[in-house]
Amino acid sequence: MAGATGLFTLLDELTSKKTSQWLYKYKMKPLLKAGSLGLSAVLVVYGITFSDMAWFSVQKGRELATEEETKDWKYLIKVYGPLGLTVLPFTLALGTLWTFSRAVTKIEFVPISQNGLTKPSFKVVRSSAILGKPKETLIGVSDLVKSKNARIFTGKGAQGIEDKGTYCFYLTNKNKNVQFWDKHYIMARSGEVWKSDGKILEALFNDNIKSEQTSLLNEMIKLNKDKQSFHSKSTKQKNMIKNIILNTQQRK
Repeated sequence: MAGATGLFTLLDELTSKKTSQWLYKYKMKPLLKAGSLGLSAVLVVYGITFSDMAWFSVQKGRELATEEETKDWKYLIKVYGPLGLTVLPFTLALGTLWTFSRAVTKIEFVPISQNGLTKPSFKVVRSSAILGKPKETLIGVSDLVKSKNARIFTGKGAQGIEDKGTYCFYLTNKNKNVQFWDKHYIMARSGEVWKSDGKILEALFNDNIKSEQTSLLNEMIKLNKDKQSFHSKSTKQKNMIKNIILNTQQRK
């Protein structure tokens, strides 16, 4: 239970803050930016070249075809089919840029007391696809979660989030009003974690109590509305939160 108590203390410290607190930071490497843009550019050039060759092939096919062949749908599919493949390199180019743009460079916890928010939120910062300008999004603390089977805290490395099999983990905005393209975020495991303790991320983004339509962080915020509650009427709720934390650690 000692581990749960330590994490409980960290969450208590976080939710008692009146200003924003960074939870995760990652400095985008120039090579990653250049590689993403370079690969996308190569795919676009390849797509243009392939499209030109495909159209030339169509024209030649039409010229050499007999009148009877031009009326045969099978022959038309054979001649025009390569044109359909021209969308692949352009799609891959866009996919490369989109993936790069979903890489998170910073996450902050923003309390209600700041910026007139109606609910506590996470501020997620990432870079735009081409120019690399910072893009900020506010997401409710109950909406930003990891997938059920994913592990953030592995117990390996200085911060406990290293994993030889994966270099990143993923978060999802489960808000139904958000479009699919804006739902997903990529988190590099080489990023810096607040207090250098990966368990804090595991706890904050774990969707353990989804059936209760709340989050572990929300429960801590409720407790911190009145500090006296830690010594009186909220003992049951405090123990419930510690049990959730302990269960989260045991499932890692």
